[in-house]
Amino acid sequence: MPVINIELNDLNRMLKEPINSDEFSEIIPQIGSDPDEINDKEAIVEFFPDRPDLLSTEGVARAIRAFSEQQLGLVEYVTKKPSTHITISKEVLDIRPEFLGGIVRGVKLDDISIKCLMELQEKLHITLGRKRSKVSIGIHDLAKLKPPFSYTTCSPHEPTFVPLQNDYEMTSEEILKDHPKGIEYAHLLTDFDKYPLIIDSEDEVISEMQDGIFDEEDDGLEKDTSYSFTEEELKEIVSNSVQKALEKSIADSLVELAVSELKTHVNRLDQDWA
Repeated sequence: MPVINIELNDLNRMLKEPINSDEFSEIIPQIGSDPDEINDKEAIVEFFPDRPDLLSTEGVARAIRAFSEQQLGLVEYVTKKPSTHITISKEVLDIRPEFLGGIVRGVKLDDISIKCLMELQEKLHITLGRKRSKVSIGIHDLAKLKPPFSYTTCSPHEPTFVPLQNDYEMTSEEILKDHPKGIEYAHLLTDFDKYPLIIDSEDEVISEMQDGIFDEEDDGLEKDTSYSFTEEELKEIVSNSVQKALEKSIADSLVELAVSELKTHVNRLDQDWA
């Protein structure tokens, strides 16, 4: 089962009535968790993979608010009409043909919240995403991007960009052969001579192939990020329930952070077929 690490101070900033470690120990098994370790500062707990809504601190906070009657009923988030769009090239349809994206504003990230988001992203990759063979997810700082966006393909030899955890530019082919993450997931692209690519209006690479592996270094999340662009690339059309679970898990976690700042709206991107 997926294991998540929860810092109790982080959890409590999303609760109306903070709880201590003893209260957490009482509640957490009753919402379907198998706790591994709980102390005064943090907890290590497990949830079944069919509950992606509980694979993050934000999701656990939402569940505890309902269970402890701090906030009853379904949580409704305010959404607004799209402020931008993404164009999807026909060339990418045979590789990763499905794309979902959104913008969450009013989020102020710190080291803890960034860590939680990255852990949630990776757990979704491993579970519902089947080690990224079905789905890959990316979260980016919108302030560094220039909408609208394009989801298209590139050759193995261009463009070059700096992947995460690297300090020099590489081509897609070089990443697949020499980058640790590229080597790990290269088998997902062996049948193709072009690779999926997301770029902004100035042709800056946002992410390539599998998000979280080949994201451009400049587009990484940083502290004090106030709004984020999220996207999901799907290898094939998955069931509606799985698709909605994936879409909501990341978006809901970002919105939970925004709600704690008391100012939130989410924009769902349109999809324009090229």
